[in-house]
Amino acid sequence: MVLDSTSGEYFQLNAGATAVLHMLLDGETPAHAAAVLANEHANVTLEQVKSDINAIQLEFAARGWISQP
Repeated sequence: MVLDSTSGEYFQLNAGATAVLHMLLDGETPAHAAAVLANEHANVTLEQVKSDINAIQLEFAARGWISQP
């Protein structure tokens, strides 16, 4: 669960999105986050994870949770 301190709204993130948010906030690169998640989930390709992380980054940046990718 994430609280947007600007709007006061709470957001429920799935486990993957939560992991990505934590990694990005800890200074990891999107490529590192993609490699970690692809390694943990054998049923998805690295390219699919990269694409998903790109979309997640844009959403997080739009909400002001991270800097623009």
